[in-house]
Amino acid sequence: MDPRQYQKMLKHQELHWWFKARRNILATIIKKFCPQSKDILEIGAGTGANIEMLQKFGHLTAIEPNSYARSEITKKFQKNITILDGKLPDDLNLDKKFDLICLFDVLEHVKEDLKSLESLKQHLKPNGKLIVTIPAFQFLFSQHDTNLHHFRRYNKTQIEELLTKSNYKIEFTSYFNFLLFPLALISRILLKIFPSKKTQDGQPPKIINYFWYQIFNFEKFLLKSKIRFPFGLSIITIATHKN
Repeated sequence: MDPRQYQKMLKHQELHWWFKARRNILATIIKKFCPQSKDILEIGAGTGANIEMLQKFGHLTAIEPNSYARSEITKKFQKNITILDGKLPDDLNLDKKFDLICLFDVLEHVKEDLKSLESLKQHLKPNGKLIVTIPAFQFLFSQHDTNLHHFRRYNKTQIEELLTKSNYKIEFTSYFNFLLFPLALISRILLKIFPSKKTQDGQPPKIINYFWYQIFNFEKFLLKSKIRFPFGLSIITIATHKN
């Protein structure tokens, strides 16, 4: 990924509505589906947006291939984090297995997505769980995806088929970022009609940031009740290592 994207990530990950609400949603999902996770692995940790949240659930190991991002994580968390260089599918440099592996908006960056999911099974304990989030719907692919070096976006059927082929047992799958989907759809349609190389991925004005955060964050209560949204900007799925 372009180093400038890591700098943007670091700048916005604490207060931006998307990062904040997504962290809350992920924490809710982990509490619901993975409460017994003691050893946790996050692959593609970026500049550490999720580390503090994940550390509340167990001992965390993080993998991040970008040296700038690793240095920022080390700077912030000092010796309280195990941060390793590595990347999917085959270069993970791990010598242990985990109760929970987190793959938050990473799979779309990897050309060999099926091979990556198969590789991760080697690092899961029996009955260990994998949580994957990915961007949804290829027709929404935009300049933003190109800037982030995405290979693709997915639909629910595609990710479930990949996990099934990799011999995981799927526990739960849903779209999310559902409530803001109409606004995003209109925005993407306009960009198709009036293409631009610039993307609106900075932090919006405070009042908009607040309302969008409240709307997106509300979805955590619905997902906690195992409601499955019929569409959304992203997909979340929880799968278990079959014995």
